[in-house]
Amino acid sequence: MKDLLLIFLLATLCLSCQNETQTANNEPIVVKSEWEISINHLAGESLEIEGFKEMPFIFNAGKIIQKNKPEIETLILGNRFSSRRNMYIKPIGIFSFEKDTTLIEYIISVPKDDELNNLNINSYFDLNQKNHSTKYLIEDWFRGACQTGKCKNFDWGNELKALKRLE
Repeated sequence: MKDLLLIFLLATLCLSCQNETQTANNEPIVVKSEWEISINHLAGESLEIEGFKEMPFIFNAGKIIQKNKPEIETLILGNRFSSRRNMYIKPIGIFSFEKDTTLIEYIISVPKDDELNNLNINSYFDLNQKNHSTKYLIEDWFRGACQTGKCKNFDWGNELKALKRLE
């Protein structure tokens, strides 16, 4: 009986010490990092939005093109583009506020083309820490353009929140 028990314990020990390990699926996670947009307002143009004072828009603005989904407004950081066109952008954050009782959201983005990304902002960290004046310029423009008392609850979100909004 002792021999049988000893053989059983040795067999169990040998089987438990095998080098086979279950490995996780090592396929890379693919996250879409660029979207096509259609630019509809160039920096410096007067922008007429209901409830806002008519002021020159200090950003390039466009709409993110998505199949079978409504278009989403985006602000493209950088110098004034020479023309309205389609281009690819990288979302780096989201800016939102309430106007009366309506939530208004803008995806903050940068051009995918490095030549057009002349502010050297590539992430929400860059916007928030290295170029915080640009972040406050965006918020202050909307505060100044909005009629007194109509806009409130200004909020910012990082790349993750922007990507969730684009899903």
